[in-house]
Amino acid sequence: MIKVKSYSNGQLEDISQFCKFEKKMEHKALKLELIKWLTKLEDEETINYLKIVKDSTDSQVDWWNDLTDEQKSEIEIGLKDVDEGRVTPHDIVKQKYGL
Repeated sequence: MIKVKSYSNGQLEDISQFCKFEKKMEHKALKLELIKWLTKLEDEETINYLKIVKDSTDSQVDWWNDLTDEQKSEIEIGLKDVDEGRVTPHDIVKQKYGL
């Protein structure tokens, strides 16, 4: 912790506490700005995306549970292909498609 002498009362002042307070206030101001923006937001796609972001930060939510059975099946097929060596290297795919 950095301490400097305060000229107003001669006591030591903890700058790190002030910096934490200032950062906390900036964070709160940003949150308020985002809330204002969100209340005016009409774009449904953006709202749905923000909901996904919000839900993904919830430690109780496992995205696997949100997938359809078909999606889960396709992922499992892809993982089986990888396990059995049925893959194409990235550089070959890039060459094939001119990337």
